[in-house]
Amino acid sequence: MSLGDFLKRSGHYLIGTAATVLSGLISYPLFTRVLEKSDYGAMGLIMVILLGGVAASKLGLQQSVVRMWSLHESEAASLVRTIASTMLVVGVAAAIIIGAAGLLGRGFLPEKLALPLAIAGLLVPIRAMYSLCQNLLRSRDKSLAYAAVALVNQFGGLAGAITAVTVLKLGLPGFYGAFVITEGLTVLAAMALVTRGLPGAPGKFNSKMLREGLHFGVPLIVFEFGVVLLATSDRFVLEAYWDLETVGLYTVAFNLAWQLQSLLVLPIELAALPMVSRLYDKEGRQAAEEFLAKAIRFFWMIAAPVVAGMWAVRKDLVVLLASDRYVEAATVAPVLLAGFLVFGARAFLAAGLFVTKKTLRMGTVAAIGAILNLGLNLLLVPRYGGEGSATATLIAQALIIVTLTVMARKELSFPIGFFALGRAMVGATGMALAVMAIPMRHGASSAKEAALHLVIRVGAGAIVYAAWVLATDGEVRGLIGRRLLRRA
Repeated sequence: MSLGDFLKRSGHYLIGTAATVLSGLISYPLFTRVLEKSDYGAMGLIMVILLGGVAASKLGLQQSVVRMWSLHESEAASLVRTIASTMLVVGVAAAIIIGAAGLLGRGFLPEKLALPLAIAGLLVPIRAMYSLCQNLLRSRDKSLAYAAVALVNQFGGLAGAITAVTVLKLGLPGFYGAFVITEGLTVLAAMALVTRGLPGAPGKFNSKMLREGLHFGVPLIVFEFGVVLLATSDRFVLEAYWDLETVGLYTVAFNLAWQLQSLLVLPIELAALPMVSRLYDKEGRQAAEEFLAKAIRFFWMIAAPVVAGMWAVRKDLVVLLASDRYVEAATVAPVLLAGFLVFGARAFLAAGLFVTKKTLRMGTVAAIGAILNLGLNLLLVPRYGGEGSATATLIAQALIIVTLTVMARKELSFPIGFFALGRAMVGATGMALAVMAIPMRHGASSAKEAALHLVIRVGAGAIVYAAWVLATDGEVRGLIGRRLLRRA
């Protein structure tokens, strides 16, 4: 498999990821204007609880499917039935616990949190099964089907949520109820799609496969919980030391940074891990290492300008998408984005642990990183608020990646591309300085001004960075030249 195959599949996954980002860009300016800051704070806390519930109900089995597929493809129907039934039972149990906590916890939960939390709990088994369906499509190399399911899921949920909040005036309970209905229907359709034509006995539950899947996946529960705590435990610390409005500001910055990193990192990760697994199983260690060396270099070339560009246009972006009510979030968003992109490199730098099934090490490192992040939050948040929380997240994520890289290089060793990273950082810094030097006038219609600023600055930044890459990267020049020759 070539880098071209990887980029092609990444492009398909980009469609699905772009649906998530686009739905966020549509809902972002709407909900930040309709809902109060305290509502947004409640949504931030509910998101943390849902992420934890979904992570627990998946048992890491959604990742086990990706790793096990090339080994059990002839018994795929049995594999799917075994994994799906197990995840569904655990997910329903988690939904019952969360729902009971919401309904019975009115005495000690914030008033805006109780009923929405009870309704949102129903999303736990639904989202666990959605994750399984999408990972099965990845395993079967059905990247276009993956994108189609993501499009339907995102825009169906968005339409339902907008209707519930703005037309029916149902507030947060209606917001989560709409997602329960739309995502539930999507999962039913996706499961029918993904199970069509699978080889093997469809009615057979295979306990041996389950044990194998749990052996690989259970440590990834620890990893996923570590990631969840790493990215979101700061909301509870902020709420404890400050208030829901502060959590709301931080949540706006977090969501913006998360959507942008998803647009870059998620398509690459979705394409990379199945390809590395297949290369390692079918063609051997060297083939996997050669692929990873090319892929990580490509990742650095894209990640550096995204972070620098975010810093350059941060205020205009927040004002445009969330209104000037949330302009304070502009100082936090670039720091969060930098941390997310550093952490996103794990798809390549930690691939050796994934393909050799050393997932316990991954989980242990993530758990330690989450504890470190919590400690740093407790140290920095009382004094610095959201900025301290974002800094704590960046430090913890960077240390996790360094540790995972050292461990994974014992399994798969390839050039990390420090020179390529340095070159990208120099070009990205120059791009950001050039963009920030463009004079702009801020008028009364701030959203319109912000939109104009973004178009001009992003366009100028893209031209500056593209010129830098073409001038300094001979491989990119050669790739573009070959493509132009083929079209001529």
